[in-house]
Amino acid sequence: MRWVGCGRIVAGGNAALEAVRSLSFDPDGEVILEGDPAEPALPCIPGGAPGSVQILEDNPGRIVLDVQAERPGWLLLSDTWYPGWKATVDGENRPVYRADYLFRGVALDAGQQRVVFEYRPVSFTMGLLLGLAALAATICFLVVVRSRRA
Repeated sequence: MRWVGCGRIVAGGNAALEAVRSLSFDPDGEVILEGDPAEPALPCIPGGAPGSVQILEDNPGRIVLDVQAERPGWLLLSDTWYPGWKATVDGENRPVYRADYLFRGVALDAGQQRVVFEYRPVSFTMGLLLGLAALAATICFLVVVRSRRA
């Protein structure tokens, strides 16, 4: 886990990989984020660690952190980025960026914050909904068959 004061948004994985492999890339001073380059980024505030991070929960599908940040910046988790990760900061949804091509990053404001990362892939939600629909269809079918026999 690390804190970076500057974030640069690039369009897509190829551009991110190229930026990370560049000789001018400084992982302690900048994070490369995949997204829409037209998105507004936080102001670049260079410098070292701006406070503290305490891990409250660290499970495979959920990570809870208490962060005391002296200034805005980017919190990066060195866990591998994968689609389906969601983040909230003090209960408010925040985008999770693919950071430095491999990791997860979220923008934070200054101050005390509770950051929660949860793995909620769309495939799980779709599977759950399809399973419930199949169960409802089966129950309806059994009710119809039973009522015709009576």
